[in-house]
Amino acid sequence: MRQIKTASTVASPGAGLIRVALAGGVALLLALAFPGVGVAYLAAGLALLFGMFLIVGRPAILVRERLVRVLLDSALVGVLVASTGGVDSPFFPLYFLAALGIAWIETRPKVVVATAALVAGYPAAVAASEGIGALGSTPVVLRTGLIALFCAAVAFLGSEMQGSRSLASRLSSNLANEKDRVQSDERLLSKFGPVMKVLS
Repeated sequence: MRQIKTASTVASPGAGLIRVALAGGVALLLALAFPGVGVAYLAAGLALLFGMFLIVGRPAILVRERLVRVLLDSALVGVLVASTGGVDSPFFPLYFLAALGIAWIETRPKVVVATAALVAGYPAAVAASEGIGALGSTPVVLRTGLIALFCAAVAFLGSEMQGSRSLASRLSSNLANEKDRVQSDERLLSKFGPVMKVLS
């Protein structure tokens, strides 16, 4: 169990590299389709910096706390959507990538917070871009519901993954205990070996 906790505090180069590559792709798309939107470039730059932080493993809260990652991803995607057209933004699918982080959140209250942030993030981005009146439109309602359903599915899969990891941890602990018991028995037999020879 101690090894699992230690592993969760080290750098995440895989997740960091994915974010760096994604931020580069977003910046390229911004340069082609939205060349004058400075706020969107700022969000892409922050996403790139976020990925670099994960690669080097600092600060520790980004590496250790999955909820913080999801909240930051939701905020950055919201800025992108709000600054590139709201309902018509091509960056809406990034909410689903951000929602994948829910699968690695350990506790149910944190899953609820992450889901709420993602589900509320899209309408908030649309409202910031086009005003509150746009929230009643059919595309916004459907997309918000789709995000909610996707988050629920990811949360369910995440709970199954957590159960599998817990089972694997218990089996690993039991195996280690059995190995210790066998080694203890072998040491005990080796001590009684000379006595048995004398008796025989």
